[in-house]
Amino acid sequence: MKINRLTDMKKLNLLLVALVMATVNCFAGDVKTVILQISQETAMHCQNCAKRAEKALTADKGVKEVAVNLEEQTVTVKYDDAETNEAKLIEDLKVGRFEASVAGKKCENCQKHAKEGAAAGEHKHGEHQHGGDCCEGEKK
Repeated sequence: MKINRLTDMKKLNLLLVALVMATVNCFAGDVKTVILQISQETAMHCQNCAKRAEKALTADKGVKEVAVNLEEQTVTVKYDDAETNEAKLIEDLKVGRFEASVAGKKCENCQKHAKEGAAAGEHKHGEHQHGGDCCEGEKK
């Protein structure tokens, strides 16, 4: 009789653990990946800079993984979108004294320029809010 009761308790505990895990997974956000481009003005020059950027990002509880590429001046971040977002990650990097933008994402001027199909010389690059080179080859 004791064996059955013990077995039933183990089954109940397993069921309870499975239920808790399923509940946690339902409320967790999607894990997303973003590549942040560090601006030339606040470039990372050494491993200490890379560590400072990593520390600034990992302080955010939504950040799951950080990979710094000194040569490319990028930071790849995996994060839970229920806990943080791209704008917050960029703000986190400011704490580490880095200016950054989402790699490949163009500012409003660049989007407008591409939409209107204007000639490259007509685009006003001085109006970039993020100070980055987001027009990739369009500057003259």
